[in-house]
Formats: sequence, C-alpha cells, structure tokens
Amino acid sequence: DSVLVQGAGGGVATAAIVLGKAAGLRVFATSRDKAKRERAVELGALEAYEPGARLPQRVDAVIETVGAATWSHSVKSLRPGGTLVISGATSGDRPTHAEL
Repeated sequence: DSVLVQGAGGGVATAAIVLGKAAGLRVFATSRDKAKRERAVELGALEAYEPGARLPQRVDAVIETVGAATWSHSVKSLRPGGTLVISGATSGDRPTHAEL
C-alpha cells in the first residue's frame, strides 16, 4: 500500500512518515522546502516532492496536514476508493472549491 504525506516538515507529518515506513508502506511526501524534502527521505519516504507535483502513481491514502494549499493535490493523488485523512489545516480549512 502507498501513502502521500502532505507537509513533511510538521510534527504530525514527520510521525506519519516514520510510522508509514515502519508499517511497510510506500511513503511519498511533500514540502515547499528542499531541506525538509531531503529530511523526509532520510526518515523513510521513498521520494519527496514539491506540493502539487505529479506522483509516479495514485496512492491508497493521503495524510493531509496542510489544508487549503494542498487540498486539490491530495484529492487528485488518491486512487479511486482511496482514503483521505485530514489531520490539520495550517494553510486554512476552506479550499476554494469542493472536489469530492
């Protein structure tokens, strides 16, 4: 199974990366900051991308910690029937339009 963790620099996202790796998941992460993307890979993410970047595949689950700024990317990155877990909204809790 695979998971996308949005906002790799935050505490919840950091824990999600480590726990996902420990559970044997293929973990992808995003961050605006290059150093935080590098750290995400050190912690166990297969790859880390800038927010909005196209992933190599759709994922089974997304851990959304950022909110409005990454919402569209989270929804588009999910495979059909995937799971979206909202655990924070540091960039705001109201996306400009609903995509579900």
